[in-house]
Amino acid sequence: MQFICALMNQAFLKKVCRKAVITAGKYVADKYRREMYNSAGIPELAAQIARTSGELMMGVVETYLPLVDREQTDHVSKLDIGSGELIMVHLDGQESFVYGQPNFSIGIAYLERGAPKLSGVFNPFYKELFFAETEKGLRRNNQQAQVNDVSALEDSFLGFSYRGDYTTQGQQRLNLLFRIMRQPVRTMIPGSDLYGLSLLANGNLTGIVIGAPFYRSLIPGLFIVEQAGGVISDQFGKPVTEKSEFIIASNGAIHKELLRHFEEHRNLTEG
Repeated sequence: MQFICALMNQAFLKKVCRKAVITAGKYVADKYRREMYNSAGIPELAAQIARTSGELMMGVVETYLPLVDREQTDHVSKLDIGSGELIMVHLDGQESFVYGQPNFSIGIAYLERGAPKLSGVFNPFYKELFFAETEKGLRRNNQQAQVNDVSALEDSFLGFSYRGDYTTQGQQRLNLLFRIMRQPVRTMIPGSDLYGLSLLANGNLTGIVIGAPFYRSLIPGLFIVEQAGGVISDQFGKPVTEKSEFIIASNGAIHKELLRHFEEHRNLTEG
């Protein structure tokens, strides 16, 4: 009986999470299509849209679930719902939004004892909803999806992103990313890290490297990659934590080679 109740609860949570990201996503897409932002001079407007997006997600959750506690920033909210917690990413890829590029996304994840059980990432412009559940894999718009099987780094299509500052330490991280990006591999910058992780999970990318990551805001995308058969680690091949300087995600087949490639260039940078 408890098992059936747990399944029902997770199915209910899934519906709430889907409704939350779609509600917020429709609002963001509508604002984007009406205004078509393309100026770096309005980041405060994107921040306001992110806040409103978060409020809309919160409103959906509060309609269906009792909240025990909440912790909010403009970018991310953490909600304690008793059985676990919800991580809500209001608008990932605000720079893309401001510059008129549609690679922004909304994210949500449900965790129990710190371990994700389900998550969703929604790109409202392209109407792509990625949703993953433990032991059920990943579905993109209700179609099963998984990472690709590219096994050589030279055949890979890699994503790169940097979220940090531009201090001396930050510049060193950027230099490392630039060294790797100059190698003979095809690269792109996703604009939204959540969307980039979703593209990896869907087989469109072979790997993605994120420098100076904000771990909490990436949880929905990291879980999606794992459920699609991908591999996640820091630059040393260890589990990712709040203190990780880099997150390296891949289809698994190129992970060791990507780590080795990363280490070689890190040594060159330090030398």
